[in-house]
Amino acid sequence: MEQIGFFLNASRETSDEDLIALAKQADNLGYHSFWTGESWGRDAFTVLTMVACHTENLRLGTGIVTTYSRTPALIAQTIASLDILSKGRSILGLGSSGKVVVEGWHGVPFDSPLARTREYIEIIRKALAGEAVDHQGELFQLSRFRMTARAVQKHMPIYLA
Repeated sequence: MEQIGFFLNASRETSDEDLIALAKQADNLGYHSFWTGESWGRDAFTVLTMVACHTENLRLGTGIVTTYSRTPALIAQTIASLDILSKGRSILGLGSSGKVVVEGWHGVPFDSPLARTREYIEIIRKALAGEAVDHQGELFQLSRFRMTARAVQKHMPIYLA
């Protein structure tokens, strides 16, 4: 069976009412997933939480969030929270973005995007599995991080951009 996803740039130009109506219609028509990213609009996790509260079946994907705007621990906590609220429907889309956005908007040096993404995934997977995260990597050093709120999904889908 084909799986069709729906992407919406969730800028403020789209009202909450219209966004919810589109998501509900996609859910009713049997779409597989609803995706939104982050650019000049709202953050993806808040929009997906709103969609989760008004739909039953749509998978909810971040398409994409950058690995430079949040720590890996915070991303793990946030996607786990969305997964709990949506009863196991979340998908994490990660990417590095680019130098203009990372350095200009977030004020963070755009260095080692592949190594950074690799470490993010390693840390996020351990955290979502409920493991204590003691990570001594090239870019991140974490000690005794453990999430008490566990995601519903045992193996969270993570897509890379």
